[in-house]
Amino acid sequence: VHGPGGTIAVGERCRIAEGALITNTDAHGIYDRATGRRLNYDRPVTIGSDVTIGRMVLIGKGVTIGHGATAEDGAVVHGSVPD
Repeated sequence: VHGPGGTIAVGERCRIAEGALITNTDAHGIYDRATGRRLNYDRPVTIGSDVTIGRMVLIGKGVTIGHGATAEDGAVVHGSVPD
């Protein structure tokens, strides 16, 4: 899932299993009723090289996954993961 306000960058030699979802957006806007200002902007996702992403993994917006990291089957990743 790729929203217009962010990017998804994937490094070299990554393995991404079926059913994995990588998203840089919430897929809908949330707005302040008083000002009309959008509150949940898209944020980039960066996945380093030699990363393994298992089946049915969800990677949320704003996440950075470091080089050589692994997200096991069914993981939900909403924070950064070091190399």
